[in-house]
Amino acid sequence: MARKQRVTAVDVGATKICCIIADASARGDLEIIGMGVSPNGGMRRGVVVDVDEVTQAIRSAVGEAEGQAGVSVSRCFVNLSGDFLGGDSSRGSVAIGANNRVINEHDVQRVIENARMVGVPDGRRMLHVIPKGFTVNEVSGIKNPVGLSAMQLMVDAHIITGSVSPLQNLQNCMEMAELEPEENSGLVVSGVATSLGVLQDEEKDLGVALVDIGGGTTDLAVFKEGHLRHTDVLCVGGTLVTYDVATALRVPLQEAERLVIQEGLSFKQEMAARRAAGEEVEAADMEREIEVTSLSSVQPQPVKVSELSEIIDLRLMDVFEWLRVSFDRLGKMGTRPASIVLTGGVAEMKGVAWAAEQALGYPVRIARPESVRGLPSHLRNPAYSASVGLLIYGLGVLKGKTPVARSSSVNKALQGFITWLKEYVF
Repeated sequence: MARKQRVTAVDVGATKICCIIADASARGDLEIIGMGVSPNGGMRRGVVVDVDEVTQAIRSAVGEAEGQAGVSVSRCFVNLSGDFLGGDSSRGSVAIGANNRVINEHDVQRVIENARMVGVPDGRRMLHVIPKGFTVNEVSGIKNPVGLSAMQLMVDAHIITGSVSPLQNLQNCMEMAELEPEENSGLVVSGVATSLGVLQDEEKDLGVALVDIGGGTTDLAVFKEGHLRHTDVLCVGGTLVTYDVATALRVPLQEAERLVIQEGLSFKQEMAARRAAGEEVEAADMEREIEVTSLSSVQPQPVKVSELSEIIDLRLMDVFEWLRVSFDRLGKMGTRPASIVLTGGVAEMKGVAWAAEQALGYPVRIARPESVRGLPSHLRNPAYSASVGLLIYGLGVLKGKTPVARSSSVNKALQGFITWLKEYVF
């Protein structure tokens, strides 16, 4: 029987914690054997504000997954999101030799380690060092220098750091739940993990902005020429949209969430499509109503769809304006994306892709995790993109520790991600 290694992913979000346990065989086959989801109200802006609540939510989600899998787990990969994260650039350089020796993988590891030596301010911890491109004998823009003859090898790297205090608080919750992150590689920035499950190689080559709108935060990861160039986090997410709807319409939070997902911005999209087709939009069309459950009445109350659309649009404009400023800044550095990929729970909302295209002027697609063959249908949902990406990240780390053959359960695009991960993510 082929030896299996176990991968556990714990996605700590503002509204829920999701734990997925999977077995990876020596060949790289991935089989999900357990999953648990628990509500979480102990996070704000991506950081722990209630230790007991977060600990209990982790314990509950992991316990449910362990029960399904019939196993116990003690180590995991856990995602990070919040404005306590920060990105910067660094450069590393190593000598190869005066005789133009051929560059090997060890040389690549050495130059990346050299880039890690940049000074990190007190109170911050380095999480990832990810190459943006290599320079071989003054020839820049090289994706993979292995096999090239050179005297000198340089790397331009994107460095992601995090404030120590929020990181330690999260780890304390994990420890109290009798769980700990995998040593040296268990804390994973959400944008890095999510990209592994939803982005295509061609998108990364042409330039793409991955926008993951979760419950409490929006994660941005920008790729260009195949490499991660920029990461950022905005502490605005779907929870604030739901609260705005609940407050303005005086409906329960559960009803507000239903309205956001089922109605969303579809009204504006519908009206724009009709106008584009040359149809006249009558006043009655603008006044169309739906019935909602109200806090102040036992009877369903009418609400104008146009009013709901306006409430949602105002909050989404916070996200779109942040993206617009970020893209303008990236454009000055030659890293403006060619397209946008939207994922996360808010990506389920009707019309959100159309709204983003109208506001930002970029082609937009909605992404769901589909890289892993045999993935259960309930996980093929934008809300679980980070969870599945985290699982793929863990598989890649295990693959880096134990060389395996090509997997029959992972498609070609995923194999490319894992090769990148094995060589470049530390």
